Order: sequence, then structure tokens, then C-alpha cells
Amino acid sequence: FVDNEGKKDSIHYEIDIVVKNDIYILVEVKSKIDEHDLFYINKSFKYYEETEGKNKNIRKFIITFVVENRVVKIADKMGIKIISPDVYDEYKEIR
Repeated sequence: FVDNEGKKDSIHYEIDIVVKNDIYILVEVKSKIDEHDLFYINKSFKYYEETEGKNKNIRKFIITFVVENRVVKIADKMGIKIISPDVYDEYKEIR
């Protein structure tokens, strides 16, 4: 893969995609998401959007069991919806 700036990227990207009523739903499922995971997943979503997703109605989701509140806020700014039963503050125990 070569990005928009001509730089090679050797990371393997895997995305689950659901298509329904002309809506392309990009999904990543992980047991726990941290900030590093979020940026990696967002990079894979962006790659799909740039290569396959032009002129498509795309929605992005991460399904996870455990995630910090601050990661949810960052994801929201990226246009990614996180679905999780437990969102916690990093300084508090998981409820």
C-alpha cells in the first residue's frame, strides 16, 4: 500500500464491511480498545475510504467490551461510533 504522500505502509489492514440499503458499515470488533488501537483502526478505515469508499455512504463502528471514556471522545471526533457495555475513566475501576 502506498499512501497519498507516496510513502509505503507495510501494515496489513483487515476491515469487516456490512452493506445494507447502499450504506457501507465498516466494523472492527475487539475485546478492549486503547488509544493506539483506535488510531490503527482509524487508519484502516481511512484506507478503505480512500481506495474503495469514494462516493459511498460510509458509517464506522467499533464494537468492544472495554474502552476508556477519553478514547470514546477521540473516536467521536474521528466519526467513529464505539459500541460497548462498559465505558470507564482510566483512573476508576471498571463498573
